[in-house]
Amino acid sequence: MLGRGGIIAGAAALCLSVMSAGAQTPMERSNLGVPSRIAPAFFGPNAFPVPELPAVSDRLYLEVAGDWYGGSIAGGPAAGAQASDNTEDVFFKLGVPLFSDRVNLTLWGAVWEFWSFGQDVAAARRVGAAGSGSRLGDIYVSTDVMLVRESERCPSLVLRAALKTASGGDFVNARYYDAAGYFFDATVSKTLRFDGFVSSLALRANAGFLCWQTNNARQNDAVQYGVAAVADSKRATLECFLGGYAGWENCGDRPKVLRARLDIRTGSCASPFVQVQQGLSDYPFTGVRVGCRLDF
Repeated sequence: MLGRGGIIAGAAALCLSVMSAGAQTPMERSNLGVPSRIAPAFFGPNAFPVPELPAVSDRLYLEVAGDWYGGSIAGGPAAGAQASDNTEDVFFKLGVPLFSDRVNLTLWGAVWEFWSFGQDVAAARRVGAAGSGSRLGDIYVSTDVMLVRESERCPSLVLRAALKTASGGDFVNARYYDAAGYFFDATVSKTLRFDGFVSSLALRANAGFLCWQTNNARQNDAVQYGVAAVADSKRATLECFLGGYAGWENCGDRPKVLRARLDIRTGSCASPFVQVQQGLSDYPFTGVRVGCRLDF
């Protein structure tokens, strides 16, 4: 089993590789007083998602799902925008245990996205004309490390270092921002046990740092946060999450979402689930995800 020192060293190595990957862009002067508008409120729903909380698993698992997002762009009805931005995608998430039951390599993202929006959305986003299309989405990869395992008196502590690839593109249609990004966070969790219909209730809190490149010589740094409650029973698990992040530009870069997910236990390796997400600020979308988790 890998020692704690080795785990920390591995996470640090990933962090350094992420930071070096973001340092390859030529530098030019940029007016920091003018918002870049490369932010969640001005792009499609998969460009700047609010990350889900990490969960370290001792088993290999795969989630496959279909997503639908609908909503209006930043500016709202006062700017003449209608709820005419619609997106569907095929989503996956793969969790692979590494070295021990305390370390996971996790990959997730939209495998392929289909989108359409009207002229009002195009005008507000300054992308030229209404349109529709499809393309590959961004893929995320993270190392999730359980530094402290939960005990009767002590909560668990999970550290995560994540990198966003630039596999998504179509910047001219404001679908993805076509640049790398990364985030680091820590999640604390404590579980309460019961004898009734609900067998346990896990309370979780998350805090971290999220960063993305906006243009040459410029990046947006954000404080990441989130809280969640996870109720468990013999037949199902219900998770409710509230969280987001706050960028320094303060122009469409402070998304906050409310998310609920229900997993059904079937007694086999396959567990269907449904998730509903509502943007509360700087994320003008309602989302529905339906899928299945396979544990191996």
